[in-house]
Amino acid sequence: MPAMIATLPASPPTPPSGTISSACGCSSVKGHAGIPRAREWLDQLFAGQYPFSEITPSPLPHPPAQPAEYDAMARAAASPDGFLIHADPLRSASLIAQLARTLVLTPPAPPSPAPRVLILTPYSAAADRISEQLLQWDVAVVRALAEDENPLRETPAVSRVTSLARGLADVQRQYQQAVTRLAEAEKRMAAFAPVAKAIARLAEVQAILAQQQAHRAACLARREQLEQEVRDEVGTPFAIRCQQWAAEYAERLGRLTAELDAQRDSYREKTAQLQQIQQQLAEASRKPGLLARLFGSKAPAGLPDPAELDKQRQTLAADCDALAARVAELEAQRDAEQTAFPRQRDQLLADEIAHRRAAIDAEIALLTAECTRAEAEWTALRTVIAQAAPGDDPRLAEEELTTARQQVAETTLALQHVLTQMASETRIVVATPQALENDPFFTALSGETPFGWLIFDRAEELPEAEFIRLSRWAERWIFVADVPPADHHRPTHLRASSRHGRFPEYGFISRLAAWLDRETWTWENDALVCRLLYVSPLQRPAMTREPLADRPAIELRFIDSEVTGEALLAEIAFPPEMDLPAAKTFLFHTLGEVLLRPCGPIEWQQQADALAAVWPVVDTAEGTWIDLEPGIREKIVGTGPCAFTAAVRFDTNAGWDSEKAVAWLHACWPSPITSRFAALARSKNSGHLL
Repeated sequence: MPAMIATLPASPPTPPSGTISSACGCSSVKGHAGIPRAREWLDQLFAGQYPFSEITPSPLPHPPAQPAEYDAMARAAASPDGFLIHADPLRSASLIAQLARTLVLTPPAPPSPAPRVLILTPYSAAADRISEQLLQWDVAVVRALAEDENPLRETPAVSRVTSLARGLADVQRQYQQAVTRLAEAEKRMAAFAPVAKAIARLAEVQAILAQQQAHRAACLARREQLEQEVRDEVGTPFAIRCQQWAAEYAERLGRLTAELDAQRDSYREKTAQLQQIQQQLAEASRKPGLLARLFGSKAPAGLPDPAELDKQRQTLAADCDALAARVAELEAQRDAEQTAFPRQRDQLLADEIAHRRAAIDAEIALLTAECTRAEAEWTALRTVIAQAAPGDDPRLAEEELTTARQQVAETTLALQHVLTQMASETRIVVATPQALENDPFFTALSGETPFGWLIFDRAEELPEAEFIRLSRWAERWIFVADVPPADHHRPTHLRASSRHGRFPEYGFISRLAAWLDRETWTWENDALVCRLLYVSPLQRPAMTREPLADRPAIELRFIDSEVTGEALLAEIAFPPEMDLPAAKTFLFHTLGEVLLRPCGPIEWQQQADALAAVWPVVDTAEGTWIDLEPGIREKIVGTGPCAFTAAVRFDTNAGWDSEKAVAWLHACWPSPITSRFAALARSKNSGHLL
C-alpha cells in the first residue's frame, strides 16, 4: 500500500460538529432509561412533540445481502424507542428472523444484560416459518403456543422447540393432576367447614362494623363542633385567607378615615376663611366712604374693596359646599364598609362551614351504607351458624387436604425450575398474541418489561389499543408492516395486488409511519421525491407547490419558516422518467446538494489513479457512477429509496490527496440519522418496488 494511504483512518475523522460519528462508527445502543412508555410515546409523537434523538447504527454480526435490509436492521437495533420497517409480506418472516438474530448477537452496552426478543405475529404459520429460519441458523428459540394451537407443528424441528416439548409436558401434567387433587380435597373439606368459616368471618365483620361505627361517631362529633372549629382555627389556608381579607378591609377603612379627616380639616379651614371674609365685608359696609364709593367717589386708601371681598366670599362658599358634600360622601362610604364587613365575614364563615359540612355528610352517608352492609352480613352469618351442621370424619379430609397442598407445592417448584431454566437459556420467543395469556413460558419471566425488543409482524393489522396492551412486554418496539406513510401513495402500477386482494384500510400503522418517516428519498405515486427539509404531517397541508420554471416536469415544494416566515424549499418531486442517479445529479449541479447515503463501515482503497472511500456492505460490481465536483464521482447501487452510496472516488490526477478527500467527505457527510422508518425493496413475485 502506498505511503499516502497508509496513514488514512478506517473511517473519516470525526469533525467538530460530530456529524460523521452517527453513521460510520460502531458505537453501542444508547441507554433508554428515560424512554416514555407506549401511551406517552404515541401522544408525544402524534402531537409533534417527541424529541427525535440521533440513532447510531452498529455493524451487524451477520450482514444481509441487501444494503437496504442492512441499513434497516442496523438502525432498528440502535433505535431507543420504536422503529417501523416497510417490508414485503413475502419476505417478512425471513427479515424478522434475521433481525431477531442480529438483536441477540449484537453485544449489549455494559452493564446491560443480553436482551431477549419477543416476536408476535397474528398467524401461526408465520410464527412457524420464523422459528424454523432461526433454527437453521442454530439460534435458540422457543415457540410459544396459544390454547388452540397443537404442540405437534407441521415442521418437526419447530415442534421440538415448543414450550411443552422442552421438558414441560410431564412436569406440567403432574402439576395439573396435583391441582385437581387439591381442588377435590378443598371441596370435601369445605363440607366440614361452613360453621368454622362463618365464625371466623363473623369475627371479622364484627371488627369491621365496630371500626366503621366508631369512625361514623367521630364524624358526627366533628360535624357538631365544626362551626367552632372553623372560627378558632389558626394557620390553616382558610384562616390565612380570612386574615388577609380582614387586613384588606382595615387598609381600605384606614384610607377612607384618613381622607375623611383631611377633608374635614379642609372644610373647617375654608369655613374659618369664609367667616373672616364675611366679617370684613360687614365692616366695610359701615365705613363713612361707603355712599361715596357707591356714587362713584374713590374709597379712602387702605380699606378693602367690597366687590373683591364679595367675590372671595362666593368662592369660599362654593369650596365649603363641595367639601361638605365630599365629607358626607366619605362618611357614607365609611359607614357602608363598617356595615358590610361583619355581614361579609359571617357569610364567608357560613360558606366554609357549609362546604366542610357537606364533605362530612358525604363521608357519614358512605359509612352508614357500609355499616348497613356489615350488619346484613352479620345477620346472615348468624343464620348460617345457627343452621349448619358438620359432616362425618373431618380429620381424614384435613389430612387429604394437607397432602394435596404439599404435592401442589412440589410440582409448582419443579415447573418453575424448568420454566426459569428455559427463560435463562432462550433469548428469542416466537408466538401469536393469544399465547401470552396461555403459554406457561411467560410465567417465568420477571420484571415489568421482560424483553428488550418486541417485533410486530404484519403490523398493518395491529390496532393502536392492541399495541398499547402488548407494549408492556418490551422496552423497545419494531414494527414490520406492508403499509406506506399516510401522506404518500404507491406508484399507480403497484395498486393491483395485496395479501387479501385489496389494500386494507390503513389506520394506526399508517399514522405511525407518517410521523416516524424522516427519510430523504421516497415515492409518491410514480414520482421520486427528495426531502430537503422535514415536513411533519401537521405542516404538510400548508406546503405550496409550483413547477420549476425551465423544467416544468420537476415540482418544487415550499414551506414557510416558523422563525422568519419566509418560504423554504422543502421537497423536490421528479418526473417518473428520472431515476435516482439523474435526480442526484440535478440536485448537485443545481443546488449543490451532495446527499451521500453510506451504509455500514467505510474502507479506504488506493487505486491506480484514484483514492476511493468504499462501503463494502453496498459495493457491488453493478452500480451507476455520477459526476460531482471535478475529479469526484459517486457510485450508486440500488434504485429509488433503496439506493445507497457504494463508493466515492477521488481522482489523484485532478489534485485530490488523502487530506483533501477526508476534508471533502467531512463537509458532505449526511446529517445525523433521526428517522425511525425504513422502506425495503419488494420481491420479484410482488412485481414492484416500494
